[in-house]
Amino acid sequence: MSTSRSHSIQARLLNYSREHQVNHNHTLTRYGIERLMYRLSRSSYADRFVLKGAMLFVLWLEDLHRPTQDLDLLGFGDLSSSNLRNIFEDVCKLPVEDDGIEFSKDGIEIEEIREAEVYQGLRIKIPGRLGNTRLNVSVDVGFGDAVVPDPEKSDYPVLLDLPRPEMKTYPRETVVAEKVDAMIVLGLLNSRMKDYYDLWTLAQRFPFDAALLAKAIDASLKRRGRELPSQTPPGLQDEFVANPTKQTQWKGFLRRTIPDQADLELGEVVPAIREFLAPVLKSIVLGKALRLHWTPGSGWSANRSQ
Repeated sequence: MSTSRSHSIQARLLNYSREHQVNHNHTLTRYGIERLMYRLSRSSYADRFVLKGAMLFVLWLEDLHRPTQDLDLLGFGDLSSSNLRNIFEDVCKLPVEDDGIEFSKDGIEIEEIREAEVYQGLRIKIPGRLGNTRLNVSVDVGFGDAVVPDPEKSDYPVLLDLPRPEMKTYPRETVVAEKVDAMIVLGLLNSRMKDYYDLWTLAQRFPFDAALLAKAIDASLKRRGRELPSQTPPGLQDEFVANPTKQTQWKGFLRRTIPDQADLELGEVVPAIREFLAPVLKSIVLGKALRLHWTPGSGWSANRSQ
């Protein structure tokens, strides 16, 4: 890795931040995640991981829908702490085209994640540098979740003109399913405002088939041993919206993470998500297939194939 190369990359990333009027720290974090993804995608371990989390929205929307500090992955096979350490040590030292970043395999740290019974896995902290700039990457790896429909390989867009990662990725249906699971488990205690923003965005931007979405939600709940309540989950009820604590959490999330959406009200978001999810959840409870198609801006209608 040459010093001139890292300086050139730093200058181009700074220009990107200025041109797009985004926080430069967010740009640097995204760049570090992208280049670690590329190394992983070129390694012999690539097929053991599926991309999930906020970085998927870059693929789907060609923009960082909301800033994230982590690379989220679903892992398969024997992924004990020691094995994950070995995997990412190998990934860090993999020879790649000079992208200005140097990841240190010697400083890798691994810790257990246990997020309120919603998410369990391991977090790998990988130290890196872009020239004189520290560029550490955190990788969260979960295990054993159902993915419906099957993951597909995607050519991942990147910030600069560099080789792109090709990785297996979560389908949108499973993203919805896992956020529904969190709503059921946490109920009125749910403080994961990013889930509400993500679900609202998905419903606003993408079409869905009701039967496939129901299949994904049902598979995710069964894999995690959950039971879908017969009534609307508390996290989608008006009581949740009216709760002053939730209002504060929502406004704080927008202010910290997506300030340009500061005027978006929780009272607008939750009813929109409820409209999107309610028929699908009811069909799962009743055990009846739903032949409906979701169109952003229009809602549910008779399946186009009928």
